[in-house]
Amino acid sequence: MTRILLPNTTARYIRVVNKASSGSWWSIHGLSVLAPDSKATSSASASKDVQHKSAVLPDGTRLAVTYNSGSGTTVFDVPWGDTTHSYRLPPGAAAILTTRPV
Repeated sequence: MTRILLPNTTARYIRVVNKASSGSWWSIHGLSVLAPDSKATSSASASKDVQHKSAVLPDGTRLAVTYNSGSGTTVFDVPWGDTTHSYRLPPGAAAILTTRPV
């Protein structure tokens, strides 16, 4: 499964284009386009180029998404229990962390 986060935009259509060669054919089994939930907020991050969003999938899975629209690598922290993990995010990349309901 591949999840792709796009920057906020208003659009009527989505076009999927494969620009890489897989050496074989490829197909899309399913496609879901989701908008952030009402709790989604932009982070007051040190960099204005880093966006933090959240969303909830129809099955209850929660997404925490960080997108780096800047030109340099950024580092962001994610609290997990009693620990905080630091992640490096290259320019143009998105990190999608999921929490599934039990």
